[in-house]
Amino acid sequence: MKKLMMLVMLMLTICTSAFAESMEDVLKDCKLDRNRWKVVEWFKEDNFVRFYDSLSISYPGPGQFDAEICDYYYGTTCRENNCKQTGTKHYHTEKWGFNPDKSKGTLRAFATKDANGNMVDSYNYPANMQIANQIKSKSIEGRTMLKVKDSLKGGKTSSSKGGDVISQLEEILKNEQAAMSVPIPDLRKPMPDYNKKIYPTRQEYQRYSDNFNSLIEIEEHILAETRNSDAKLAELEFTAGNSKKKELNDYKQKILQNRIAFVKKVSKGRLMGDPLIVGAGSTWQEIEMVYGTPTLIKTGGTWGYAYDGLTFKDIYTKGGLPPQGTKWWGTQAKEVELTNPKFTSDAGIKIGMTRAEVQSILRANYVHKSKVSKGLVFEKIANIDRDSVFHYSMQNTEFIFGMVCDYRNGRLIRYFESSLP
Repeated sequence: MKKLMMLVMLMLTICTSAFAESMEDVLKDCKLDRNRWKVVEWFKEDNFVRFYDSLSISYPGPGQFDAEICDYYYGTTCRENNCKQTGTKHYHTEKWGFNPDKSKGTLRAFATKDANGNMVDSYNYPANMQIANQIKSKSIEGRTMLKVKDSLKGGKTSSSKGGDVISQLEEILKNEQAAMSVPIPDLRKPMPDYNKKIYPTRQEYQRYSDNFNSLIEIEEHILAETRNSDAKLAELEFTAGNSKKKELNDYKQKILQNRIAFVKKVSKGRLMGDPLIVGAGSTWQEIEMVYGTPTLIKTGGTWGYAYDGLTFKDIYTKGGLPPQGTKWWGTQAKEVELTNPKFTSDAGIKIGMTRAEVQSILRANYVHKSKVSKGLVFEKIANIDRDSVFHYSMQNTEFIFGMVCDYRNGRLIRYFESSLP
């Protein structure tokens, strides 16, 4: 009986201690700055408190946000398998990309820190391993995503200081227009006159090369401004809500048209074939200005910018891999591949058109500019319905070596151009 009474008293002591425990009790040794790190939830059963970093929020795209989260483990357990810090107080930090509308999350990086906040190990996922996964709303990640989302909607963000949404949109447009108003170097190509046998000098070629390199430097500064604009627009779109949706869309179109006008001006006389505003002959900076941040892809020796069914590629001409720290050898795209019907070429070609429609558009826009031009060659190759078009150009573009139109069941499924044989 005496042993039973002692056991009961011991259980009561444990229960009393457990019920008396508060979040401030478990966080007394936590090293996180509570002005910056905000509590998401206290998971008592697993002996950890989840936080998010209120200063790490960024907006990579419409309806999306990135955030750094941290789990502070104050007990003797840990949810992570093979954690070297299990049994001691420690931290797990993760960087996530969230898309609440699609209920998806992407883990970008993680790290483990000891009780004093010192790094134990870390890992950053490369871009091709950052895969968006479905998140259940009641899961830990789902609850985290919704908690951060609720804190952002209608809240004061860094870009909301200093004016309302409209004034911020006007400022974005004004800053981009100012960046694009700088003087552009003379980009007229030195062209030979074959009839008179007059050929450009080496100095003329060098002048054009120097001017083109100067243009790329200018475009790098402009691209930095457009990236900054896109980040602000994504933040405004997320935090402003539906009340300013129309104004946001109107200004996004104004900003895009301003970029397109600049790109068309500086790429005149350089674009080849049938562009999609930009194309073979465009710089990588011009492509990103028009279509935004790309997915960087590599196939064999070919690098490129991919936009969900629209890809701009480069081709190595020197062999081997590019120098460390660079993406490619060339400064311009040399191939374009289209497979998504949401894009339309300048000539009016769109994936899903019939063969007759495509051929009609090509014939209507074809211009003979090359002395070795083979014109339009429509043919069927083996079991592939393919039209090959050689040395094609439009009125305002230079000729491109070849264009390929692939069909299935009489409909265009692939539209491809290359400036190299």
